[in-house]
Amino acid sequence: MAMKTHSLGRTHLYPLYRYIIIFFLTVIACITAPRSEAKEIRDVLTELEAYADGQMKEQKVPGMAIAIVKDDQVIYAKGFGVKKYGASDPVDENTVFEIGSNSKAFGTAIAGMLVDEGAMNWTDKVTDDLSDFKMHESWVTKEFQIEDLMCHRSGMPGYSLDNMWSFGYPVEDVMKADRYVEPVTSFRTSYAYQNVLYIWLGKLIETKTGSPWSTVVKDRIFTPLGMTQTAAGQTDTSMWSNIAVGHLKLKDGTPWPHPSGWRYDQWLMSSVGPAGDIRSNVLDMAMWIRLHLGNGTFEGNTLLKADTMRYIHSPRTLIANTSSTNLLYAMGLVYEARSPYPYLWHTGGTFGMLSFVGFIPGVNMGMVVLTNSIGHNLHKDIFTKFYELYFDTSSGVSPQLSLPGMKPEKTMTAPAGSSIEKAPSISRTVGVYQNPAYGKAVVRMEGSSLVLFLGPEMIEGSLTPESGYTFKWAISDWPGMEMNVTFVTNSSGKVRSLVIDQLKDVRGGVFVKIH
Repeated sequence: MAMKTHSLGRTHLYPLYRYIIIFFLTVIACITAPRSEAKEIRDVLTELEAYADGQMKEQKVPGMAIAIVKDDQVIYAKGFGVKKYGASDPVDENTVFEIGSNSKAFGTAIAGMLVDEGAMNWTDKVTDDLSDFKMHESWVTKEFQIEDLMCHRSGMPGYSLDNMWSFGYPVEDVMKADRYVEPVTSFRTSYAYQNVLYIWLGKLIETKTGSPWSTVVKDRIFTPLGMTQTAAGQTDTSMWSNIAVGHLKLKDGTPWPHPSGWRYDQWLMSSVGPAGDIRSNVLDMAMWIRLHLGNGTFEGNTLLKADTMRYIHSPRTLIANTSSTNLLYAMGLVYEARSPYPYLWHTGGTFGMLSFVGFIPGVNMGMVVLTNSIGHNLHKDIFTKFYELYFDTSSGVSPQLSLPGMKPEKTMTAPAGSSIEKAPSISRTVGVYQNPAYGKAVVRMEGSSLVLFLGPEMIEGSLTPESGYTFKWAISDWPGMEMNVTFVTNSSGKVRSLVIDQLKDVRGGVFVKIH
């Protein structure tokens, strides 16, 4: 629930009206109102398949797979397209994809199991078990509860520190960097999506169980559900003979397949834990949906207490409230209060794949869509289309089905005494710059080119003049990955810092020149 915190010395009050509003929305959405009879499922699936195939081609997605669950049975599972653009090997229902942030619900489920076992409570303070956990404000650090790790209400700017694992920073550095991120809203008052806090959840799980996250989720979820083609972490992908290749979208829309062993994929999958490190296929993910629709029980085996699963599904943090829907974050899932039936869903994205998982408890039905490209909306569009077809809705208003990140309220401007009318001498930009979270940025002349290196892996990219003091930094081995870099000078024209726009979550993106 989106709980507004009032600081009164050491006391923090949670106004009752917030709970009343969320409860009211939930009750209204869950009332079984009269509705049009669902179409014959065969007709729905025929229309849906034609739509999916056409949209895949239109949105230039090389391949995807879909599975649908109804009444505890897989009623549809099919692959479309190819595993790699330019090749002919087809995707089928057994093809393995990266599921990205759809990993988060696995983390919340493990947390629920630990609560069921009495190993922890949702309201336990994070620092009781993780003494190195530290937010920017000391009172937030002290009050941060385990549940807060999963509800996106920390007060930090949305998607804080995500670029750190993109550029190969050790996971310990990513977690430590929380303390440098200044809040843009009060704690527990607003939604802002975070990945880094789910990395902390992974560490908490490891601390409580004494085992690596990848082992815990395998032993407690994958194996009991029979998810034999699913794994977490930087797994040796040679274990699968049927695996999709991730793709970027080039500026002209052409898919660009990731090279084998692409370092950015490896850094991501080895560092994010339950924030997004699981690979799976649609048949395995269908079993995961069945567990949720079964309120924690799968084929007679109870993995989670029903009350605990309902607690995980309960809406907490308000994302959006419109005339057609109410969108709230639960724990690892989004709750959407829509007529005729509310549903829970989540999207997932890695550097080359997008996924969608959604289920409608009121009709005991769910869907998973896995794709091998980014830069499209296909994974969300297919569920939206299915909902409209199955319930014969004709409003023309589609569910939002996105997780908007909250933009920082602060913007970076050149400090007083700076000049931005003309670019500084190239020689004056050369040097070493420092940021408390992102470490060193090194600017060098290599031949006739100005080059910037960033992070422990010294990610390299050329700096191309854009306007005045602003340059475009294009990373050499990541097509389309560009950032704006602005050099800041004092009144005498001496360069004293640089600002990277896309890293403004820490100190406004400022790197101070140290030599």
